Amino acid sequence: MAHLITQASPWLLSLCVWVGLAYATGLYFFGTSKESWSTKFKFLLAGMRFLVVSLLVLLLFQPLLETLETRVEKPVVVLALDNSQSVVSAKDSNFVRTEFLNNWKGIAEKLGADYEVVPLLFGDNISDGNDATFSDQITHFGKLQRAIDARFSGRNLAALVIASDGLYNKGPHPVSSLKQLNIPIFTVGVGDTTLHRDLLISNVSANKIAYLGNNFPIRLNIEGRKARGTSTVVTVSKNGVQLASQNISFTAEREFKNIEFSLPADQVGIHAYTVTIQPINSEDNTRNNSEQVYIEVIDNRQNVLILANSPHPDITAIAEALRLQENYEVTVQTVDAFTDNVNKFDMLIAYQIPSLGGRGNNVIQEAFKSKIPCWFILGAQNDFNAFNAFGTGFSLNGYQSKLSDINASLNPSFSYFSLSNEFAQALPLLPPLAVPFGNYAVAPEVQALLTQRIGKIATDVPLLGFGGTPEHRIAVLCGEGIWRWKVGLFQMEENHDVFNQFITQTAQFIGVKENKEKFRIQHKKNFAENELVYFNAELYDESYMPVLNQQVNMELKFPDNSVQSFQFSPSNTGYQLNAGMLPPGAYSYTAKAFNGTTEFAKSGGFTVNNISVETARTIADFQLLEQLSSSTKGKRFNATALDDLVNEIRNRKEITSVSFEEKKVRELIDWAPLLFALLSLLSIEWFLRKWNGSY
Repeated sequence: MAHLITQASPWLLSLCVWVGLAYATGLYFFGTSKESWSTKFKFLLAGMRFLVVSLLVLLLFQPLLETLETRVEKPVVVLALDNSQSVVSAKDSNFVRTEFLNNWKGIAEKLGADYEVVPLLFGDNISDGNDATFSDQITHFGKLQRAIDARFSGRNLAALVIASDGLYNKGPHPVSSLKQLNIPIFTVGVGDTTLHRDLLISNVSANKIAYLGNNFPIRLNIEGRKARGTSTVVTVSKNGVQLASQNISFTAEREFKNIEFSLPADQVGIHAYTVTIQPINSEDNTRNNSEQVYIEVIDNRQNVLILANSPHPDITAIAEALRLQENYEVTVQTVDAFTDNVNKFDMLIAYQIPSLGGRGNNVIQEAFKSKIPCWFILGAQNDFNAFNAFGTGFSLNGYQSKLSDINASLNPSFSYFSLSNEFAQALPLLPPLAVPFGNYAVAPEVQALLTQRIGKIATDVPLLGFGGTPEHRIAVLCGEGIWRWKVGLFQMEENHDVFNQFITQTAQFIGVKENKEKFRIQHKKNFAENELVYFNAELYDESYMPVLNQQVNMELKFPDNSVQSFQFSPSNTGYQLNAGMLPPGAYSYTAKAFNGTTEFAKSGGFTVNNISVETARTIADFQLLEQLSSSTKGKRFNATALDDLVNEIRNRKEITSVSFEEKKVRELIDWAPLLFALLSLLSIEWFLRKWNGSY
């Protein structure tokens, strides 16, 4: 079905007919050279020339051709295979690696050409294919949901088949996450559900930072399976020396124990503590009897003041994130209740301060005078005339007491520090902040971490930016409602870690004092064993100008006391080193560099944490798979019943092809059949004229 669209009036379009008619008539019926042709032959030639000329004149009006096309799309069936270690940690691992994997690969062929089958592997990351290695140390169903949603949005996604043991150790609950796809989910249970005799450390909790001279706790959740009537000893040791122990006994077939150790922080640095459960007789799996905990003992603490005009959920979210970091002492006060001296604090978070009427001005003036790092969070209660006068690098003019819903975009050119991949991936999905509406002016020295995005349009206006000087750093968040980000990130990850890291990274950057060192090393304090270990280095001359043409070397001491040498690679801003993935343990290093006049050495340390969660739990959770299937109108199958799965998919009426009607608009001159018709008419006319003795 097709029709023409043009802006020309019917009277103008009638010219096409009259021009074509006049041209054809004048060519074939007026003149003496063609009198020998019959009248019928002349009408035939004139008709063809009439059509050609009329169509060519029509094209001068630039008409559009609208067509309605029908497209049939096959149902998309995604086959997602759990590629984590726990799937093959049970006694049936040989069956999973061979017979089951071969049958799984055959599902696509059995479904046939009526379906578009897409095989995926999921675990730590999502990848195409079904050549599983079962080596991932993380199972993250949330990543699977987000990958499918992004890849097949707008497609005829009809069903998802998941083969897994039902165990997961990161991200949101699989049911709450995968239900958002709104399709039937079929599950295939892989693994062993038999309860074997086992003692395991199911969870270890400890603060990553402790303060010199204090005691710090290490809390353990211990599970006993088929351990009735047995006793064992739980120990904590450091460098092979036992520091503490506790005896525990089990009186039930399956029992949980919670115990706690209190240890002294008596030496500055990063320390590795090993928690071990002594195995019992006939224990099936001893790989989950030991865990390592890494504690950094430091000797300094920062006092943070959160000053607000009135209570707000944002304040609670920020304060909770900072209080989880042992190196922050957080005080929350309203302007009316604050009678202390701001100079007692190392950082000021001014929440909608200065507020209307200039409230809080005196506190901020004193903080600026003492060069206390400040983080301003703007909102409806701010006095923007007073705020603009402080010279933060931000100013808002023309504010009309209105707030706009503004989303955030990550600024790829931001260079002060890097946000986590989880935060960067979640940012486009987070709810908007309420941003004061007006004309923002930003000083050139301000560097934006986040910019304002209106709908799908990204702007250059900062949403979160950093300014000030190295002696007095300033951050400005141009909106309120950040507590919604905390809720949104929790829904995606089922924990607050990503949000808390974002808040602490912001506070850490503005709280860092000016660094006078000419040789600097930056790196994370804690890495996972499946994470690349990166270092950045900066080298300066006596005038604090960057030196980019020298060698920077590092000697890295491994947990087993072996030493390996590395060399940094120069970059546009300094030096970089990718040490690769390292085994779990506590590491120390010494880096050396020469700036042309002076030799420098820098020492430090970091930890690589063991991800043992995939081997700690080996009992498959088919109940979770059953819940996932039943809540999405799917069905669970055993690993030996893949033929039944194929038949179930084929018998589902809702898993079928879908017809789409697509309306397409193009310029008529681009329509190939029209060009073919014109050439055909001209060619036939020319042939007939030549055949009858004319030119």
